[in-house]
Amino acid sequence: MDAYLSEEALGRLKACLLLAGRSAAAGFLLGHKRGHRIFVESVFPTSRGFFSSPQKFREADAALGGKVVGFFFSGKNSGHERTLLQPIAMGKLYLEILSFSKDKVEILSSLVDFDGEFMFMPLKLKVPAARKSRKRSA
Repeated sequence: MDAYLSEEALGRLKACLLLAGRSAAAGFLLGHKRGHRIFVESVFPTSRGFFSSPQKFREADAALGGKVVGFFFSGKNSGHERTLLQPIAMGKLYLEILSFSKDKVEILSSLVDFDGEFMFMPLKLKVPAARKSRKRSA
């Protein structure tokens, strides 16, 4: 299994990180699953404590058309990982933003899985290649 982050989703993720600045950013990853791939089409920024209860998550997912395929977080030592290790997050993508600059985002990706206990299973993340601007010939 792997995940694909669309160009639009990557742009919105960068915007969330820029607006958060030194503060931590968090949110939902929106998209769909097809076969053995999770397609992330967009992101929805939230407050850090968005995963306060399974019921609130189900209501938010329903309000977003059932399109929540995962979660993203930035910031160090926030303890958010523990909140995702539960049945409601099973099979969801988890993106941890390790570092961010204008030109580059370093992302650790995994899947919430269960094998006797909940854990994060590393997952390959494909992102769009950077576009190079071209000069138009006249």
